[in-house]
Amino acid sequence: TDAQQAALDALSQTSTEPPTVLAEEGAVRFLTGSVVISDTIAISPQEKATYFLKQNSALFQLGDAGKNLRTEGTTTDDLGNTFVRYSQQYKGVPVYGSDIIVSVNGQDAIESVNGGYVPNLAIDVQPSVRSTKAEEIALADLGTGNGQVVAETSLVIYDPMVFGESSPEGPRLAWRVVATNGESGVLSF
Repeated sequence: TDAQQAALDALSQTSTEPPTVLAEEGAVRFLTGSVVISDTIAISPQEKATYFLKQNSALFQLGDAGKNLRTEGTTTDDLGNTFVRYSQQYKGVPVYGSDIIVSVNGQDAIESVNGGYVPNLAIDVQPSVRSTKAEEIALADLGTGNGQVVAETSLVIYDPMVFGESSPEGPRLAWRVVATNGESGVLSF
């Protein structure tokens, strides 16, 4: 979009290396560059990564990154690079399978962002089916009389776009039911 191009142009001004971007249907799947975030702005690699995503919200089209991203963890490799992993949520509902990883090098520079998420997410998060009904439907779909739910059923937003697949229907609210039929292991619906 024009807003994303303007945001990329602004990012180019702050990056010591020309940024490269791979985008699909408005979602930034991969970005490289070198944007230093000083300690006066953010101290830890996690704070630097979050600051970067907030500052470039027009590029990533995530809305309020502070509200729409949840930190899942950080890891640091032997070279001092820290990888901060986020999952996407919308109005408190997790986006199933979403993942955004920001790489911060030992010199406090954002080097890359890998993403599987839904840009400009706007969806009604009020379910029209109760979780117990979703469990009944899932167990019926298993086709055996001895199926059982084996984990807590949870409300999620599902969109194949997270996995890089086209989605003519767009994002939709779903119940994630984990069940077993006693024969072929654990299945997730």
